[in-house]
Amino acid sequence: MAEAQRKQEFQECLEGFGDPRETWNWRKGTPDYVSLFSLTHQDVPQLLDLARLWVERKDWPDDKEDMTVYAPIHAWRALAQLQAMEAVPVLLEMTVAMDKTHDDWHLEEFPDAFGMIGAEAIPALTDFSKDNQQGLYARICAAHGLCEVAQRHEHTRGRVVAILSQQLEQYDHNDETFNAFLICYLLDLRAVESAEVIERAFAADCVDITIGGNWNNIRFELGVEGLGLVPEKLTRQRKNLFDWNSSSVPGLPEQIPIQETNPHQQKKNLRQKRKVQRQNRKKARRR
Repeated sequence: MAEAQRKQEFQECLEGFGDPRETWNWRKGTPDYVSLFSLTHQDVPQLLDLARLWVERKDWPDDKEDMTVYAPIHAWRALAQLQAMEAVPVLLEMTVAMDKTHDDWHLEEFPDAFGMIGAEAIPALTDFSKDNQQGLYARICAAHGLCEVAQRHEHTRGRVVAILSQQLEQYDHNDETFNAFLICYLLDLRAVESAEVIERAFAADCVDITIGGNWNNIRFELGVEGLGLVPEKLTRQRKNLFDWNSSSVPGLPEQIPIQETNPHQQKKNLRQKRKVQRQNRKKARRR
């Protein structure tokens, strides 16, 4: 009875918490759900039930001004701030349903949630991202979660880089989009030690270059010369945001021509472009 009452209290509070699109800084602790609602680990089961409603409930109000629909989002954010390991399998299960409906909330928020939960999430994220029976973007979400764990918890970096590199070694069996996102996450982790497997994936022409650029872009950002494995025709490929002759990039301010910037600024520009391109690719799957 007490648990049911507590769940009802959570639901009422979270339903009135407002539009989650106005509180993107939850990743940095603002709002601090744990403090605001005096949450403890005992509250995890009730929060999990609320989070599941996002994919289970079908009778949400049609009124766009009604914020009750967003209670599950606040619930999974609270679980992340609580570092509730129990949330990992639940969120991964939710990605399956969300991926099928092109619901991109899981791509936007679940990787951060996994990162906040920490090292304990690594085994489940690894198994899920390896499972080619799962949807492509659900697997990408799990791989991104691994990257977020490593970025938030430095002691896990080597372990995560090894996992992502091992998955990339299967480049000839992976989807080209999946390979491209794996490479992006390795770049986020500055994984110079993974340069060879990255180059081999490009040499086999198994990478979608519209997501992170061609091998020349990648090796420049990693700061490596490479082994010369990639055919010249592939190193000269340029598409979309990675055409350095473009004067500007949608969604970014006017870019300084690459030849006029120092190496540090060049790499910073490249990271900005890669980030926007990844976001655009995720959004494009809706079309």
